[in-house]
Amino acid sequence: MTVVTPPAALTMQEIYDRLVDKNDLFIVDVRNEEEFATWHIETARG
Repeated sequence: MTVVTPPAALTMQEIYDRLVDKNDLFIVDVRNEEEFATWHIETARG
């Protein structure tokens, strides 16, 4: 299952808490500076 989260929806503390508590894998997709506004976070459970 993939969840796409809009930018700035999660704080760094919330991301850290999810990594520790839920063992989620976070991938930040930023291909280049021009596309920075389109980045997103995907979570995957293993």
